[in-house]
Amino acid sequence: MSDISKNSVTIEAAISDVVAVLSDLPAYPSWS
Repeated sequence: MSDISKNSVTIEAAISDVVAVLSDLPAYPSWS
């Protein structure tokens, strides 16, 4: 089960990164 747990953590970390990027988008008006 350790593999599944590791994968879950990796997926959660990836989601957190995506959320962080999307949250930062408004800070970059030049991207719009």
